[in-house]
Amino acid sequence: MSLLKDEATKLQVLELDSAGVPQERIAALTGVPRSTVGDFLRKETFVAWWASYDPLEAYNGNPPKMTLLDIETAPQKGYFWSRFNITIGSHAVIENSYMLTWAAKDLYDDDIEWDSLFIDQEAYHADPKDDKRIVQSMFEVLDEADVIIAHNGDQFDIKKIIARGMIHGLTPPSPFRKIDTLKIARREGLFDSNKLDELAKFLQLKGKEETGGMQLWIDCMNGVPEAWDKMLSYNIQDIRVLEDVYRKIRHYDSKHPNIGQYYRDGKQRCTVCGTAAVVLTGGTSHTNASIFQEAVCGSCGHQLRIPKSIKTKEEKLVAVVNA
Repeated sequence: MSLLKDEATKLQVLELDSAGVPQERIAALTGVPRSTVGDFLRKETFVAWWASYDPLEAYNGNPPKMTLLDIETAPQKGYFWSRFNITIGSHAVIENSYMLTWAAKDLYDDDIEWDSLFIDQEAYHADPKDDKRIVQSMFEVLDEADVIIAHNGDQFDIKKIIARGMIHGLTPPSPFRKIDTLKIARREGLFDSNKLDELAKFLQLKGKEETGGMQLWIDCMNGVPEAWDKMLSYNIQDIRVLEDVYRKIRHYDSKHPNIGQYYRDGKQRCTVCGTAAVVLTGGTSHTNASIFQEAVCGSCGHQLRIPKSIKTKEEKLVAVVNA
């Protein structure tokens, strides 16, 4: 009996077998004849293949899935005596925060995904604060992403999503890298304000939609349909503003995840945008111990350097560094 030749199918067969799926069912799910499945799963058959299987060799590299993300949440409710210099204890909180809507977009796609508590009317009227369904759909977005881009995402959006997932007992999403445009603005520049709307205006981009203030959130919590429509529109517009701001400032980010590493095509690629448009400038970059050629991305403008030192062996032998 001939063996399976497709690496992905081999892995699928092994995973299904490890999960206790009967061989007949494995054959039906994979389209592989039952006899071939049985032959492959004999120890002497797949052990030799597994010993020679190299996942890095099998991975040819692909553009990373970079996802822009923004969420809207309900405020907490509580009792308090004063409006000034107060700390509200847990005993005075009568309703905790929960997720209202989310919006997300692949950086390389025009479509915007979204979800809202108000969409499922039956579930909403049963419990208007039960956000498990939209937290689950948000987790699916996180699970598929290689990189998440958000404004203040490290301190709010991503942490809030993960906290809601913990509350609902969800399985954690697969690991992903994070890019926070708020951190880029603070780390690389000194703007008069680092709010997303203000940054967009400073950068001569279109700003966020007007919400009318806190009343929009109150109306959503009271189930006003028009308010939910406006909240979702606001959330979606935030994604567009976020993308514009990110694209405008990303090439200044000195700590940007190396996007070029997701490709395995032997080309020199920009660490920020991933394009193979790296151009030597003729300049050099110096560290305390070595010298490197400078380069620039011809697409996004990010400043780069070639990682191989141009210092000769003789120069390295006579070099000294600080004690």
